[in-house]
Amino acid sequence: MKAPSPFARLAGMPIFAVLLFICYGAVITGWSEGHLPWWLAVLAFLAALKTLKAVGEVRRYKIWLANWNAMDAQEQAPLRRKILTLNRVLLVIAGAAFLFLPLLRAPGTSDSALQQVMWVVSGLYLVFALVRFILRRIRKSSTAPAESESKPVSWLIDRASSAPSREDATEDLPDYCAGLLSSSAKQED
Repeated sequence: MKAPSPFARLAGMPIFAVLLFICYGAVITGWSEGHLPWWLAVLAFLAALKTLKAVGEVRRYKIWLANWNAMDAQEQAPLRRKILTLNRVLLVIAGAAFLFLPLLRAPGTSDSALQQVMWVVSGLYLVFALVRFILRRIRKSSTAPAESESKPVSWLIDRASSAPSREDATEDLPDYCAGLLSSSAKQED
């Protein structure tokens, strides 16, 4: 796999990505308030998309590199530590927007349409994230193997059937077969 570009590595760092998203949000909010031109908001939106792509590219590269380094039979794959992922960043941004957007308006003024839409979208994202979290927990608990299950070998292998003794088998043979057995036994002597 090809290593990400230096821009992607820089923009893909979680802390730097959060700072960039805050700046993009400030530019878009400035446009909605009428302080900045529209083309600056469009550039901020396109840069946010590019930053999202860089975060995903760096994440995929790090996973690939860890798997590549773990191919040595002596070395185990490193334990995955909890890092700041895109979903967590979006969750923090949505939570902050949901909490702080109502506080941004001055007393006696109404919210702009963009602020209202951003507040509703952030609330919907938080509800979606909560439902997804609950469903994943339910699915994970239902797919976990029960400890009381029997081992596959215990039900794949039947009990051994009882076999007759040699004497019982020779008594049940037809006469011509019994004659062959007795003649072969005489030849061995």
